[in-house]
Amino acid sequence: GTPFPSSGRLQCLDYRPPSRSISSIGPLITSSPEIAKEFLKTNETYFSNRMITSAVEYLSYGSKGFLFAPYGDYWKFMKKMCMSELLGGRTLDQLRPLRQQETLRFLRLLQKKGEAREIVDVGDELLTLTNNIITRMIMRKTCSENDSDVEDIRKMVKDTAELAGKFNVSDFIWFCKSLDFQGMNKRLKGIIDKFDTMMERVIKEHEEEKKKRKENGEGVAHVKNLLDILLEILEDESTEIKLSRENVKAFILADIDQILVRTSPKYLESLDVRTDPPNQIN
Repeated sequence: GTPFPSSGRLQCLDYRPPSRSISSIGPLITSSPEIAKEFLKTNETYFSNRMITSAVEYLSYGSKGFLFAPYGDYWKFMKKMCMSELLGGRTLDQLRPLRQQETLRFLRLLQKKGEAREIVDVGDELLTLTNNIITRMIMRKTCSENDSDVEDIRKMVKDTAELAGKFNVSDFIWFCKSLDFQGMNKRLKGIIDKFDTMMERVIKEHEEEKKKRKENGEGVAHVKNLLDILLEILEDESTEIKLSRENVKAFILADIDQILVRTSPKYLESLDVRTDPPNQIN
């Protein structure tokens, strides 16, 4: 033992939950499953808001997306829309042929490379497959197309992932909040300005296509992608929460990647595109 056995119990004298300081940010630490339940279930409404970093502030148009929005009426409305419309079973079923097409393209590529005895970068091809499915589900374009918008999206996703994962001094030291020591805010602003210009063009294209379909009586047979659904919610005056174009763009930029890619079990379940029998890929 130690000559001062009571010194090992000094930390028990504080009545507050244990915590650690990250500069001016003070996170609480859960020391047991019971305490974690108090945070995550019993009092979840008080602890459900996420920390808004500079990257999140820029990429979500000032928390106008879904995942980083403060808990409240808007967050609950968007959660309901995700479950029932945007990422509901009906929407995923309607978009299943799209996912099958991209998966078959991937399998045919592997078959062709195998027959030619060529080396395949499987990781790169899987990334292309994932990007193609996501961009087609959002706006009917793929990363394989020779399209400047698609190439811009690919670069923006890469840049946002890099910047969102970096430590930004301005987020943790309060008196540096308005300063940009690392130049990250400048890069983030450049990304969001470029994305905003591109998305305005894409949204206008969707609106014009919808108008033409309506004039030609083709609206019923049209399979809606996620942007189509978001624009319908935007135009619906009867919804309990009125969306803005910034809400739509923030959802696409900051949320689609998180929902479809990083929640991998649900995403992989949505990619249930088994190709039996095997001769279907010939």
